[in-house]
Amino acid sequence: MVSGHSNKCDDLEHIQNCIKAGAFVILSRAAASALKYGVAPEHRISVINAGRIIENYPERSRCLILGTTPDGLPFHVVVECTGNDWITIVSNYVPDARYWEGDWATRRPGKPHFDD
Repeated sequence: MVSGHSNKCDDLEHIQNCIKAGAFVILSRAAASALKYGVAPEHRISVINAGRIIENYPERSRCLILGTTPDGLPFHVVVECTGNDWITIVSNYVPDARYWEGDWATRRPGKPHFDD
């Protein structure tokens, strides 16, 4: 764990509370990626608020959240817990069927692990 960082990324309620409080930043690459998929900024937030954590990366204080956009599109959001009361949206994307099972929460065996 990085000094000064707390891994609260296994606590979805904490992440959702940060979103509600406006205590988050979105990296430019995450913003650009969402636009590439036609996902509006507020839909990324709704994915976090209604989604679930499917993977946790404690060594990086990150987690992967799965949810769906209002249009029914499966969507992954990588969140980093950068402090006790602050999060960063690092990346977001539509999961690729080559790497994910049909539930969009299970990696296909032997496929690469991308978390950023």
